[in-house]
Amino acid sequence: MTQIKIFNYLIFILVIVLSVLLLIDYEFIKLSDSNTLEIVKKISDIVLVILVLFFIIDLFLKYRKSKNWKVFLKKNWFDIITLALIPVFSTVKMLKIMVSLIKKLKILKMFTKIIYKSKKLTK
Repeated sequence: MTQIKIFNYLIFILVIVLSVLLLIDYEFIKLSDSNTLEIVKKISDIVLVILVLFFIIDLFLKYRKSKNWKVFLKKNWFDIITLALIPVFSTVKMLKIMVSLIKKLKILKMFTKIIYKSKKLTK
């Protein structure tokens, strides 16, 4: 097996592990212990750093293998964009929390409208 294939398999495994870590709903699995929560967050940060390093090494090996940089960009543009977007995707957890907050605010707004209309009807 070539070095590039090995890195591709490692990257695939790390992407799956990172996705699972980022999508863990801490409230759902009842991680109220702050120590456990910190450990999970540290593990996800470490996996993210390792993943980025493997992406960089993989791109470097592909660059060395290619004849010129134009061919390299043409063949590996998706990998380059993916590497640039990893920090953006790691904020998925924050977006998930924000969506939950917005849903709660909409429910609160709905209840205030119901209370207002019920007061108006009783007059």
